Amino acid sequence: FNMPPGGVNYSTFASGSVINAVYSDTIVLPTEDLLVGRNVLAVEVHQWTVDSLDVVFGAELTVADPFVASEEEWIELYNRGAEPITLDGWTIQDAVDFTFPGGTSLAPGEFLVVAKDAATLATQYPDATIVGNFSRNLSNRHDRIVLVDSSGNPADEVHYYDGGRWAEYADGGGSSLELRDPDADNSLPEAWAASDETSKSSWQTYAYSGTAQSDGGSTLWREFVLGMLDAGEVWLDDISVIEYPSGARTQLIQDGGFDSGTADKWRILGTHRGEVIADPDDPGHETAHTESCGSGWTSPFSGHRFYHLRRH
Repeated sequence: FNMPPGGVNYSTFASGSVINAVYSDTIVLPTEDLLVGRNVLAVEVHQWTVDSLDVVFGAELTVADPFVASEEEWIELYNRGAEPITLDGWTIQDAVDFTFPGGTSLAPGEFLVVAKDAATLATQYPDATIVGNFSRNLSNRHDRIVLVDSSGNPADEVHYYDGGRWAEYADGGGSSLELRDPDADNSLPEAWAASDETSKSSWQTYAYSGTAQSDGGSTLWREFVLGMLDAGEVWLDDISVIEYPSGARTQLIQDGGFDSGTADKWRILGTHRGEVIADPDDPGHETAHTESCGSGWTSPFSGHRFYHLRRH
């Protein structure tokens, strides 16, 4: 970055001038240097000479995608007709490439899965009918899947997207994209939904101990603030803040178990919404079902946007 070798301090000059500014190489910020919540990126600009007066600086921050890449990809076919279909010579084109092996057929009302890695997928879903492997990958942004019959005619096609009217949880959120009804018009985004993966989740306990900081004055409330960093859905229960955990163990949270059946001791604001309902696994126990359409720390930024506020 045009700096001399060795130690650098506020008085160190740059090792050369820049005639026309260009972007530098990408810098990866180590995750161990980041904190939960708000972080500050401080950048120091060094001039080439003491009488240099022009400074140009720009930074573009790109957040890594919050999911793990996977080769677990598949396309599911369904025969909604009254007659069996022989798939000899049929292909899937455009997004991926696959030719159905000889002898493959699809009975009325039957499903068939075409996978990128059929053997691996079969170990997870041994009862499913799976063929494969198709080449190339399904795009994580948008793609067009075309089913072509043995005469070269398109039998069906779907063009999916990762936003707009399409299900957001199927875009790296852990869900697959599936038709709400196999007989629906699959060209309509509203006919598709993110698969329900709630049965794969389980209750987790999170705990943190630390010394409380100064409250910052009378402008801050005595509150425990809890929010999600991105869009999502969670169930909350048994929330507590214990003062002097090794001593008096004073409970500072009111109705942390939502036993009253309401959230009247809580405020659900901004990008978050929720309600107190029965735990699906324990109907006699109340929990808080909370959904978020974005970060709970989203706030107006000075000079960047125009906001219109109205109060009823």
